[in-house]
Amino acid sequence: MPGLASLSSIQEVMAKPLRQSVIISGEKPARPSYGESISQSTIIVLGDYANTGKIKVSEVLSGDPSWTNKTLTLRSPLVMGCRLQPVPSFKNGAFIYRPPQSKGGRWGITNEEYWEAFDLPDQISFVKYLVPIYKKQSEQQRLQALSELFIEQNIPKAGEFDGDPHSTFKKEFLWAITKMRKPENFEIVQKLYGRKDLSSTDKLSLQDWIGNTLDPRANSLLIEALNSKDRFVVSDAVTKLTSYYRNDKTDAAL
Repeated sequence: MPGLASLSSIQEVMAKPLRQSVIISGEKPARPSYGESISQSTIIVLGDYANTGKIKVSEVLSGDPSWTNKTLTLRSPLVMGCRLQPVPSFKNGAFIYRPPQSKGGRWGITNEEYWEAFDLPDQISFVKYLVPIYKKQSEQQRLQALSELFIEQNIPKAGEFDGDPHSTFKKEFLWAITKMRKPENFEIVQKLYGRKDLSSTDKLSLQDWIGNTLDPRANSLLIEALNSKDRFVVSDAVTKLTSYYRNDKTDAAL
C-alpha cells in the first residue's frame, strides 16, 4: 500500500536512540574541518576518558602504537565551554593531541597544548575514516582521496554514520584545497570541476576557490563557465573574470 515504506522509515528513525554529547563547545569558533586537527596532530587515539585527566587507550589511530592498552596522563583535565567546566568521564571517545605551540599575547609568550575530544559515534566514525587520508605522505594522495569523496556515490555506506555524511566530506575537501602548496595539484580540482554530474551549488563552491587562486589556468575555466545554464554560476564567473582576469581573451568572451 502507498505510504507504508515511508511510515516504516519514520518508525526506524524514531526507534534509533538519540545521542547527546557530554562535551559542550561553548563559545569556541566552529572547526572548519576534521582535517585541521588531524593534520596538526602528533597522536590520535581511541579510548575511555576519566575526569582526572587520564585516557585509557584502546587503539592508536596515529602516532606511537606502543600506547595501545596503556594510560595517557594529560597535563591537566579537559575543560569545556566558556566557563572552562571539567569534561565528565565518558567511554569510547576519540582524542586528538596537538603539540605545544608558542603564542604571543598580552601576558607574553606561552606554550599551550591542545587536546580535542569527540564522544559521539558519528564524530568518531569521521575521525577513524579521515585519519588514514590526512596522514598520507603526499599532498597529491590526500587531495585525490578527498576529491573522490566529494562525489556522493563514492562516500562510505550511510550505515557507518548518523545521517548523510556527504556534506562533511565535501567540507573536508574544500578545506584541504585551501592548504594546497603544489601548483600541479590544481588539476585535481580542475578535473572535479569539469564533471557533468556536479550540482550548481558544488560547482560554485569549487569555482570560488578556483577564481581566487589567480592561476592562469583558472582563466579558461571561468570563461567556459559563462556557458553554464545556471545564472548564479555565470554571474560568479563574470565577477571573477572582471575582477582578477582582465585580458584580451576575457574581454572577447564577455
